[in-house]
Amino acid sequence: MAIDTGFDESAAEGAFATIAALAEIDDLGRVADAYRETMRAAYWDDKDVHIVVAVAYAGVSRLLTEAARVDVDDETEYALRSAAKGLTYDLASFTWVGWDEPGIEVSPSERAAGLAAARSNLAMAYSLDKGDLAISRAHWMLGAHLLTAGDTVNAAGAFEQAARHARMADEDADAALSEAFIVLAGLAGGSASAAEFADALEELRDVDGGADLAPQVDTARSVIGV
Repeated sequence: MAIDTGFDESAAEGAFATIAALAEIDDLGRVADAYRETMRAAYWDDKDVHIVVAVAYAGVSRLLTEAARVDVDDETEYALRSAAKGLTYDLASFTWVGWDEPGIEVSPSERAAGLAAARSNLAMAYSLDKGDLAISRAHWMLGAHLLTAGDTVNAAGAFEQAARHARMADEDADAALSEAFIVLAGLAGGSASAAEFADALEELRDVDGGADLAPQVDTARSVIGV
């Protein structure tokens, strides 16, 4: 009797074929866009998170390898590392279950890959000196993954950092969004009330641009079931 290992051979073949095709691109100016566009097509068109993860890992590895070459000038190195950071952000976003995108299923291993990508994206935001807004959003993405993983205390800490850097960047909507997620983390962890959550949502809606962001918080609350 055959043993079910859980290994999806057809999915693996699809991922390998996609990565092999991307590896044929030798124009460094096109490499980052090719990986990014392939990831987005896999997510939005094919609803295939397996391909998203595989392409992201291959893309980040290639970009960082190219950036480490001795003949690469400083400007090109920074651009390649920045592109790699962008792929880690996209990977973290595409593997976050809190979006609750129709047709998207994210396995536990893919969620773990997304959390690792969120940590890498945050580290690179600092090391590449990307500025307060990028750092804020990197903290937010890490907090989002920690929240849906059940680590509400560290999620709240990440959202607090996100709010602080958003304020430093004069991005009031980003700050209010992070503050609403702080309360959501507290609600999930038992340290905040439903009334406090409702007040945080109302404050978010009152900020310019916040009304468009408020549904993200409601959706995340529904996903984590609080």
